[in-house]
Amino acid sequence: MSGKGPGGPCVLALAALLAGCLTPAAVPEEVLRSAAVVLPVDDDGFVDLGFAGVLHLESDFPSPIGGIIHAEYYVPEGAGPDRPVPVIVEYSPYNAPGRHTDDGVGPFFGAVPDRVEEYVPRGTAVAYVDARGFAGSGGCWDYYGDDELADAVATVEWFATQEWSSGKVGMMGTSYPGTTQLLAAIGQAQGLVTIVPIAPEPSVYENQFKNGVQYRNAGITSSLIYASLYPGIALLPPGTEAGAYPGYAQARTETPKCLAESTPALLDPDAKYSAYFAERDRQGDAGRVTASVFWSHGFWDQNVKPDTFTPFWQEITAPKRAWFWHGYHQDPTEDATGRDGFYDQRHLWMDHWLHGAANGADTMAVVEVQDSLGRWRYEDTWPPADAAPRLFFPTSDGVLVDEPAAETVAFRTDQRTSFGEGSRTASPARVAADASHVAATDALAEPVHVAGVPLYHTRLSLDETRGQIVTGLFDVDPDGTWTLVDRGALDLRHRDGMDRVVPVVQGEAMDVTFDGWPTDWVFEAGHRIAVVYVGTEERFVTVDNTHGVTLELGESTSIELPIIPARTKFFDETISSAMEFRERMQAPEGFS
Repeated sequence: MSGKGPGGPCVLALAALLAGCLTPAAVPEEVLRSAAVVLPVDDDGFVDLGFAGVLHLESDFPSPIGGIIHAEYYVPEGAGPDRPVPVIVEYSPYNAPGRHTDDGVGPFFGAVPDRVEEYVPRGTAVAYVDARGFAGSGGCWDYYGDDELADAVATVEWFATQEWSSGKVGMMGTSYPGTTQLLAAIGQAQGLVTIVPIAPEPSVYENQFKNGVQYRNAGITSSLIYASLYPGIALLPPGTEAGAYPGYAQARTETPKCLAESTPALLDPDAKYSAYFAERDRQGDAGRVTASVFWSHGFWDQNVKPDTFTPFWQEITAPKRAWFWHGYHQDPTEDATGRDGFYDQRHLWMDHWLHGAANGADTMAVVEVQDSLGRWRYEDTWPPADAAPRLFFPTSDGVLVDEPAAETVAFRTDQRTSFGEGSRTASPARVAADASHVAATDALAEPVHVAGVPLYHTRLSLDETRGQIVTGLFDVDPDGTWTLVDRGALDLRHRDGMDRVVPVVQGEAMDVTFDGWPTDWVFEAGHRIAVVYVGTEERFVTVDNTHGVTLELGESTSIELPIIPARTKFFDETISSAMEFRERMQAPEGFS
């Protein structure tokens, strides 16, 4: 049984959790030296301070804006003022008191004991903190808002000032707990020295809408997932005495109110960039980050869209590095990426920044990126600095050329249009000839390597006062298979900005430019580059199914691809299993 004093921790035995893992590690003669500190390392090259046991603790501490923050954490037995240790924190809605034991792991947390085993006996504490409004933390859930930022900062600073703490805090986590790391770093939490976010979300608006066009899964990946899953996410494990967690009752009362308040903004049919979204837009805050950053993101992440990471990542001036690969909403495991090494690199990174280990983590390549052929390479930055724009112009007879031709083409929207499923199963596309305009290059004489974010420059008019334009960029194999490379979209009422809705003037030409998703794609020799223009597509919520679109082809209508010189040095040729799940389509109707 456990007891909890006022504001203090309770200590639980973890013999079952870490059976066989509590004996002191043998310290090899090899050591890592950093400044005047001599750090023993194990056979894996990880700092190992040889602690003999693990203490399981829980604490409540005050939120700076009211309410209780609940933390469950694991500290090396013997850590204290004379032997302080750093701590890795995960601040997340997916935690609940008592779930981090072998017999109490909830559905989201299967890997949690592994983290405890990996770090704590070696001399790094591990903490799981309930996000505001969830489980043992009180207050009102504040989806990446300023209140959540304040609590994330307070959490880091609380751990940095514990008597057993060295004052150095790192953070890790995926998706939601990836984003809360950004909040703590933007808030410049004292003691935060590094963050390792996987698939974080710098902008709630950009993750809900693509240039004003609502993603069809947007509601599911935002407020509605928490509204529908909240009872299960926030519940205490069976047999837990709710009275032991005063924040629990408060969260259960307050958070449903916040869910109800946030839903209208998140599902606004006009997709207006409101004050709600402005508060949750951190794209302009990358310069505030002073902690080091080790970022990971998949190019095919349908949950936290990859176009949200590019602006923030590029503007980080603190020490940084990244893994970018052709994967989905997942950790960069060997199954997902076709190679191992991420978790070892993360551990070395934590050892360097938390313990001061001179292990070379700060000299690793800035970016490790996977191209569409599954090959991994190093880059000094991403998108690469040597990427140069190249324009391709569609013609009325379905060709993509280097020189524009002044022509017009017209089509009407078709709600059945599909570029192919985004899941891990291939699906034939539904692109009707009278509901699209399709253009493709001739077979390429040499490979074309796109690295960055495609842009779509378009001059068009509508026969209605509202509507949208959607583009699909495809790689066409010699055998006729079409593979989706990118999607772009724009709600034309937002052509003057996401914060305003301006009706379209029927028949009046508009010049617009909109972006797609970041990609690192090689169009091989013999393949063709193709673009498909439609008025709607199944990945997006359709605002109007009947509007007609007239494209004015010429200098104002093109696709702009960031092209890099051919890369020849790759350090791992293994093809990722994720590549088997690329979106594929049959040739559009009437096009081969």
